[in-house]
Amino acid sequence: MHHERVRLGISACLLGEHVRFDGGHKREDEERLSLRGVGSEHLLWRSTIYATQGRWQLFLTTPPEGGGGEGSGSRTEEEDTRHGFGATSAVTWALPRAEVTAGVEGRLEHSHYENWFATNRVRDSAQTLVVARQISAGAFVQTSADLTHHFRGGLGGRYDALGTRDELADGTTPSKTKGVVSPKLGALYHLPRAVDLYANVSRGFRQTDGVIEDPTLPFITAWAY
Repeated sequence: MHHERVRLGISACLLGEHVRFDGGHKREDEERLSLRGVGSEHLLWRSTIYATQGRWQLFLTTPPEGGGGEGSGSRTEEEDTRHGFGATSAVTWALPRAEVTAGVEGRLEHSHYENWFATNRVRDSAQTLVVARQISAGAFVQTSADLTHHFRGGLGGRYDALGTRDELADGTTPSKTKGVVSPKLGALYHLPRAVDLYANVSRGFRQTDGVIEDPTLPFITAWAY
């Protein structure tokens, strides 16, 4: 009876950045643990879990009303404290003429954001006070295959769902859950004498600026070719 040996690799990482300057300070930390397993020469599994922490406090020297207040000591102060947790896992199958990868990932992010009017670095009144929480989950699959001796094709897709819930200073708690699909298609043709022709089309997205105050803002999507 033949038994295949499973090989596991573990790596851990701790990253940190601490910056101080006259206009405030910034701190970012990240802890990450990665696992990698090889079940056979055709199967590879890898997973990562991580945690992030950050805080920044910035004094914006441009007065909120524009240049008319220069020299008055009037400015805005921005403070953001956040932490998050996430995990991702994927498995890859290597076939004789193709490779298939499938995986999932999730993330939880919590942020406490404040924006104040200030004079000589003393807070006068609040412009924005919001506590936000966002949960995201995604699933993806991609494959590439040698269709002929000279032609290789690739196909993939990803679905992301994000749920955001805010607690605003006026006591309201707006929330919204939305999803987006990101497909990808590519082709590679080998010409004689070490020349290749490559074509690719894919769709990507990002969140709209200000979503921390208005979770109903739609995604910004774009096609790349």
